Amino acid sequence: MKRFNYFQLIGIVLFIIVANAHLTQAATLYSRATGNWNLATTWSTTSSTGSSCGCVPRPGDLIIIAHTVEISSNIGDMDDGVNASFITIQSTGILSFVTAGQLNLSTGSVIELDTGGQINTDNTGNANDKINIGGTEAWRSRCNAGFTAPNCENVTGPTSICVVSSSPASGSSCPGISLPAGLLTLKGNFNPDTHFISLEWLTTEANHSVYTIMRSANGQDFEAIEVINGAASNLKVQNFTSLDKKPLDGINYYRIKQTTIEGATVSKTIAVNAQGNYTVSAYPNPGHGDFQVTLLGYQGNASIYVYNMLGVSVLSMKNLLIEGSQPIPLSLPVGSPKGTYLVNITMGNQTQTLKLLVN
Repeated sequence: MKRFNYFQLIGIVLFIIVANAHLTQAATLYSRATGNWNLATTWSTTSSTGSSCGCVPRPGDLIIIAHTVEISSNIGDMDDGVNASFITIQSTGILSFVTAGQLNLSTGSVIELDTGGQINTDNTGNANDKINIGGTEAWRSRCNAGFTAPNCENVTGPTSICVVSSSPASGSSCPGISLPAGLLTLKGNFNPDTHFISLEWLTTEANHSVYTIMRSANGQDFEAIEVINGAASNLKVQNFTSLDKKPLDGINYYRIKQTTIEGATVSKTIAVNAQGNYTVSAYPNPGHGDFQVTLLGYQGNASIYVYNMLGVSVLSMKNLLIEGSQPIPLSLPVGSPKGTYLVNITMGNQTQTLKLLVN
């Protein structure tokens, strides 16, 4: 058996490394702030509001632009000859070219502009700003010599930019790019005025995806609260939203299940605190014993307990269904003496106290 010496072994290892250098591990990068393409502080691997990943885009990455990202002086070199990239410019995103900026992408790359997404240039007087895909110009800063909108000058979505048969192309002429279907981000926000929780998630659509919104009180036992059909069968980045109008009081845990014909994937779990600052009021106050109590900003069941100044219960109203700002009639027993009464209103795990004055 032939033996390899040390130097032969090193040579084989180096050959394998070089031969496979193009096999990059694709990542999803989000612009997190307005900044330069080549600055690590511009990018996050978690969301458009996430912390800096300390990294910059590489060939093959899925890049989501939600801010103004600047390309200048040929800094956007993403062409390794192998790994195609997919760039989506969201409605708030701008890819801005200045000072002869060029973005070089590998063959097969596609730039998709959502409605309102933009490619801007400050050099419409010349063609120095460029997007090259596989060495072919796909967009330039001036419309001339066979370049017509949207493959030149300032562009506003919805459209796509690509290269087909060694020529610039756009819109439906652009082919799809092979993206893994899956959920990218999930975030939630509680509105104390309406007591609603809004959910928003970003995903790559595939094969008529179906999304199941799941909620839990403890982060372990989840139940489905809504099912939403996907937008299309094409692999592209999509935004979806959902509104939970009857969240649990306190911490709500959410996750999204995306189901396609290939199977199902589940997002990470997020927690949203629905501990609202509800406004409680009564009218008329002072009054003669008949009041209208309003629980502004609260949705759900509530109980009302009324006590006199000696701490004796004079009225209780349990398991009231509160919807919107509809007032609750509250009438003290006939013959209740004049004076001050304390009203304890329990909403979920919160209790607020209101004073009523009877004259």
